[in-house]
Amino acid sequence: MDRQELVERIDRAVEELTDDLVDFACTVFSIPTQNPPGNNYRQCAQAIGAMMEKVGMDVEYVEVPQERLAELAPLGEGLPRVSVVGYLGDKTRRPNIHFTGHYDVVPEG
Repeated sequence: MDRQELVERIDRAVEELTDDLVDFACTVFSIPTQNPPGNNYRQCAQAIGAMMEKVGMDVEYVEVPQERLAELAPLGEGLPRVSVVGYLGDKTRRPNIHFTGHYDVVPEG
């Protein structure tokens, strides 16, 4: 498959998923994740994980251990810190693509 065919294939896949992507964005953006303190991280992580599973990925949730929260999130009031890891196919196979980001927002004002 040449580059142009790949681009067209990706474009078609995105077009087919447009309604799901809009629903996903509305779901995630409606979850108040203000930081500090870091509200609703687990709820947001689960929404992201649900979309990953919907497109066929295996999902793991990784939490910061309770005993490290004060050190790693000093303004977090002990609220959980959850990361989502999704795998498509064999997670040991190469090459891999890694996307990272955060899903918290700062308070208004």
